[in-house]
Amino acid sequence: MTGLIGDSKDENNSLPNVLLLGHKNVKEIPAYLKSADVLLLPNIPISEESIKYTSPVKLAEYMASGVPIVASDMPSMRYILNESNSILVEPANPKALMYGIERVSDEISKQAFIDVQKYTWDKRAERIVDFID
Repeated sequence: MTGLIGDSKDENNSLPNVLLLGHKNVKEIPAYLKSADVLLLPNIPISEESIKYTSPVKLAEYMASGVPIVASDMPSMRYILNESNSILVEPANPKALMYGIERVSDEISKQAFIDVQKYTWDKRAERIVDFID
């Protein structure tokens, strides 16, 4: 398994199964996501905001990719993720992350794709318009 990591400053990469690709154009990102075996969101609970409110935009991109997701089990992630559409692991625990990677399945990625349809930009716009009306 080879990992892809963007925007890393480590030019002396000592990990033979990790490719450091640097910055990529946003149009290229879906192809990189689809080429992965698993997508990771190892968020660390460093503040109240990160624990309760930080949900990265890339989460929706991950869900739409059809690739299994392993993410930190934090309230901010559980807004969208659950045990049916991802593998949730203890935050800041590398062994839990490794165990989560070993547990991925195609079923969770299929469910993630179904679930993310509720969070498209069009659906968000509809909710805003409904709220305003």
